[in-house]
Amino acid sequence: MLALGFTFFVIVVSKVILGLVACWMLMPREEECPSCDARMLPLEAPHGRRRLYHVLHLQRRWCIECGGVMVGRRGRALPTRRRVQTPEVTTRSAQ
Repeated sequence: MLALGFTFFVIVVSKVILGLVACWMLMPREEECPSCDARMLPLEAPHGRRRLYHVLHLQRRWCIECGGVMVGRRGRALPTRRRVQTPEVTTRSAQ
């Protein structure tokens, strides 16, 4: 029975996992539309898919020019800015 389960995993499950990983890697990360090269705006995912999209780092996008909607990978997060110390303002009356 163990050999049958292992064979099923090797034949079916491993190929499904590899196919899903390949599809995820082929999704575009850029924010340009693949058909018209215009900028795409992020859309809010439907309620049932929000958590799935968040876990898989996916994002729905809408093209401004052609009106196409697609799913793509989220880009890298922007680097965080360092906090700048606010300067002390001194006035003549405070001196």
